[in-house]
Amino acid sequence: MCNKLYGCFMFSKFAILAVAAALAVQSGPSAADSLGFRFADVMIGGQSTQGDLQSTVRATADFAITQNHGLQLDLGVVGYGSDYLGQIDGHLYMAPNETAKYGLYFSLADMNGREATIGTVGVEAMFALSDSTTLHGRAGLGMSMPGNAEFITASAGLAQAIGDQVALLADVTVTEFDEASFSAVGSSIRLGISYQPQARPWEIYAGLTRDGLTGRDAAGFETRAELGFTLHLGAGGGAKRSLATRGFVSPQPLDPLLRRGLF
Repeated sequence: MCNKLYGCFMFSKFAILAVAAALAVQSGPSAADSLGFRFADVMIGGQSTQGDLQSTVRATADFAITQNHGLQLDLGVVGYGSDYLGQIDGHLYMAPNETAKYGLYFSLADMNGREATIGTVGVEAMFALSDSTTLHGRAGLGMSMPGNAEFITASAGLAQAIGDQVALLADVTVTEFDEASFSAVGSSIRLGISYQPQARPWEIYAGLTRDGLTGRDAAGFETRAELGFTLHLGAGGGAKRSLATRGFVSPQPLDPLLRRGLF
């Protein structure tokens, strides 16, 4: 599978990122309009897990299909100890007005160096409750291989702007695994704060995440610190950016298992 999904994935990630950056700096609006390009985000982050620093890199590009329909593509690499998870996501959505966007998503992830693949599909939505408050949610079904283990997952989150440059962020993800070989409910809660200058196309994020597993195959909860930097291409800046320049969050339903070496 081209050294599994990972090898092809790493090459494609930087290729798409280069294309997105080139589109973002086109001098005239006609180039972006004709190609449908809306914006791109590039995120680099780190997480402390039991004293070890693990990295995350993710690139997002958003394209207009029609005036009210769009396609978002994500490519990412997440570190888990000595292993790395390569992931590609697609979000096909409708944006009927400036306060709502919703649609379908799919995700395919593959661990380098061993047989470990995760597929997820579902529905998601994002709503602007005001110019300062944004709510997002997702529900989906997935399967992990080998073993063909099925799971269901749901998440919800809130972004609250405190002024024009600072936002408070919170989200929770719950995933249920109910198989003969493994039965548990994984949950993850994240709280953070971001600084987004209005006149600059970048953002700094810091936060804490606590996750664990409950049920028959429970695993203890752990807390880790996170720090990230995001570059917004073609999306402007500020904590009160419109929904049109905000991307859907990349799904991570098996994160509690992967961090504990259970998958």
